[in-house]
Amino acid sequence: MAAVLVIEALDGDQQVVPARILPAAIGWLPRYLWTNGITTILFWGLFMPLLWLAGQETSLWNWPSFAPTAILLLPMLF
Repeated sequence: MAAVLVIEALDGDQQVVPARILPAAIGWLPRYLWTNGITTILFWGLFMPLLWLAGQETSLWNWPSFAPTAILLLPMLF
């Protein structure tokens, strides 16, 4: 977030002052942790078990090894 704030300051022709940037970046920390927590729960708690389950089923049908990933990722495109 600090890099984004620095770029915004540079785009606005403002001077980059770390004493102003760092407190603003720390203010975004709870949102960052919340977002990463949700992503982690979805990936490790939902996607990985489904990937394992799909791998078990597709191995019984002699499908290629990328089939479980494709089965789970293709619906995410839509």
